[in-house]
Amino acid sequence: MENVKTRRNIKPFDGERYSVWKLRIRALMNELDVLKVIDEDIPTKLSVEWIRAERVAKNLIVEYLSDSFLGFVQTGSTAKEVLKGLDAIYERKSLATQLALRKKLLSLKLQGDTPLIKHFTIFDDLITELSAAGAKLEETDKVSHLLLTLPASYDGVITAIETLSEDNLTVSFVKTRLLDHEVKLKTGNDCTSTKVLHIQTITKNKGLGHIIFQKSSNEEITKLQQKRTNDKMPSLWEKWPQDKRLLLL
Repeated sequence: MENVKTRRNIKPFDGERYSVWKLRIRALMNELDVLKVIDEDIPTKLSVEWIRAERVAKNLIVEYLSDSFLGFVQTGSTAKEVLKGLDAIYERKSLATQLALRKKLLSLKLQGDTPLIKHFTIFDDLITELSAAGAKLEETDKVSHLLLTLPASYDGVITAIETLSEDNLTVSFVKTRLLDHEVKLKTGNDCTSTKVLHIQTITKNKGLGHIIFQKSSNEEITKLQQKRTNDKMPSLWEKWPQDKRLLLL
């Protein structure tokens, strides 16, 4: 059991995010082929296989409950009854619960330098809780909610996504496009940190030459020009004849 716990990284339920916890527990039960004792009615005659599945399922629930919640196990004789007891309290399928979760979803925004992957996790947890509360969300609804959480720097990719057909629009597809855009944003910021200014000239005694000034911004070039003015010294550029000057590239 300890190996399963480490591999799955399921935190014991402590009263928070029940729908996410239940989703992971059911996935683990399904992997261990014991989910039938939760979803199916108890047979009149218990087989050896059913008894074994019941024992494994109930042990899983006990393993992933905090100490203060073990009382639910004592009041339920089967794994199905234990989950029903938890559902009755923590999986409230009411309009009030849905409204509270929808408010959280609408107020969710990508903050500062938060990675998109982490933002997606928060978003997915809210969607899971909302579905568990009884809300029915179409795929396009999920996409719309996700796009509303993004800042203005993503407006370009959002506009491109809006032009796509709804038949091919899925949350997974949108996440992939957004992650690609995140990479472009980071790469773009790195590439624009340095600019190169080229001046092409022709002198009287020499052929084609190049003078290259490499500056981090146009502001530094302006400062250099101001310094020349303050020094009251003519620059090489000012000494060149008017007909020999070329445009800045």
